[in-house]
Amino acid sequence: NKHTHTHNRKVIRIARDLFSASITSDHSTVALSRAKLRSICGEYGSPPTRLDRKMWRLSSWYYLGLHYDALGEEEDSKACMKMALRQCFSTGNGSDIIHTLPVIHMSRRDWYDDDEFEEDLEERGNTLREVEKRSNESYEWSFSDKPKGNTLGASSSSTSGGVNPIIMESIQDSVDKMKFTELQDALKKKGLKTSGSKSLLQERLICHLLDDEGLGGLP
Repeated sequence: NKHTHTHNRKVIRIARDLFSASITSDHSTVALSRAKLRSICGEYGSPPTRLDRKMWRLSSWYYLGLHYDALGEEEDSKACMKMALRQCFSTGNGSDIIHTLPVIHMSRRDWYDDDEFEEDLEERGNTLREVEKRSNESYEWSFSDKPKGNTLGASSSSTSGGVNPIIMESIQDSVDKMKFTELQDALKKKGLKTSGSKSLLQERLICHLLDDEGLGGLP
């Protein structure tokens, strides 16, 4: 329906921002776009509790997998693609073309090398069929492209500072991976001070990114 397509476009728009920022070395936007997609994905490896009929989780894991593969971060890409595959059971719409994309990518990259993963897929498929049996109600996933307050992403428990822990972890991970010169460049583009130790620059950038998104800075 129209509501579903609107939110699917938001996922695609975030993915577009992520890839565009990667090309232009806009490290701040890369960190925020990753965090937005990760907040939609939910916890890594978490057992399914709801159906993903609108395929937001599936799409978000897939686009993150493509992003990491383009950067040459194979292990992160592989992990995301496997999570995308796991979501295929939960959409209730196996005829959609999005289901074939992680399968094709995994096959082309020859990543079907994990027997435990194959068993896990079967187990998750059974679990989600049970979820579908128990739940006939529809649900709406609260997710805003440009959040107000701390509403970014899928609903999840928050830290004591009111920040979605998945968002906080994702931003922290992205900033931790930045080189010193990349941190300086990101801060300079934001009009912030670029002097200080690497840890100080990291803290400064994280605080700014959270404040910039209306998430209130570090807890």
